[in-house]
Amino acid sequence: MKRGAQTGAVFLPSFAQLARDTTLCPVLPRRESDGFEVDDSRFPLVVLWFPTAVLSTPEAAIDAHLLELSRLEGRGPFVLVSDTSGAHPQDAVSRRRFFEGVRAFNERARGDLLAEALVVDSLAVRGVVTAYRWFVPASDYSTKVFNQLEGAVSWAESFLP
Repeated sequence: MKRGAQTGAVFLPSFAQLARDTTLCPVLPRRESDGFEVDDSRFPLVVLWFPTAVLSTPEAAIDAHLLELSRLEGRGPFVLVSDTSGAHPQDAVSRRRFFEGVRAFNERARGDLLAEALVVDSLAVRGVVTAYRWFVPASDYSTKVFNQLEGAVSWAESFLP
């Protein structure tokens, strides 16, 4: 955390700055993970990290992720950046469970979820994201797919009041 030289005000970098400058936040770029992670430390900007390892118990990981997402409900307007970098597509049953859970979450978060930026770095996952967007239509919020975190964060931040 930096302080302004003249005012003593605290300078908090934006998430886009963190994505560009890993000296500000050593967890970026993407780290290896065997589960989903929800980072709401910069709420109303929320980053969802997808697992980079093949899940041994995908149902448990998905259920835990959906529980974490539910904690965003009722906190007010927010944007999501879903980073799938390095993720592996899961089996069809797991994908369906995930899609259904996220669709239910989106219904409960209607009006608060302003936008979702999806970071995709592989063709296999891009196909899954395409299916996700068909199965979980974004009727009342904007979505866009990016190949890098920095652009996704900048775009998502543009929807914040």
